[in-house]
Amino acid sequence: MHTLIGDCSLAADVRRVMQEFGRRESRLDGLVCNAGAITPTKTLTSEGYEVTLATHLLHGSYLLATLAMPHLRRGSGPRVLFVSSGGMYNTPWPGWATANDAPAREYSQELVYAYAKRGQARLRRPGCTGSA
Repeated sequence: MHTLIGDCSLAADVRRVMQEFGRRESRLDGLVCNAGAITPTKTLTSEGYEVTLATHLLHGSYLLATLAMPHLRRGSGPRVLFVSSGGMYNTPWPGWATANDAPAREYSQELVYAYAKRGQARLRRPGCTGSA
């Protein structure tokens, strides 16, 4: 067993971890995307994305699952699980500009969390089971 450590809010770290995984392993049977972060004030990553959205949705779910697909396809009955929450029912997906680019004075940690979780539900790929 190997432990790979990376910051799911950063695309560079997610890419590095998946490259390292690919050097060590040829297949992946499952992926659970459960990374999370929430900040009381609007905080941007060094790559310019709002931390909660980058961690929960953009890099910690979408990018990670996308980079894992070649390894998952070689696995036995592969599965990707996005851990969401009832918080997503508090708001519809507002679009990227509202979710990521709202001014700091309009920042709401509860809304950004709900946006990230609603966005995860929208990641379902055609042909996959589950509900969005």
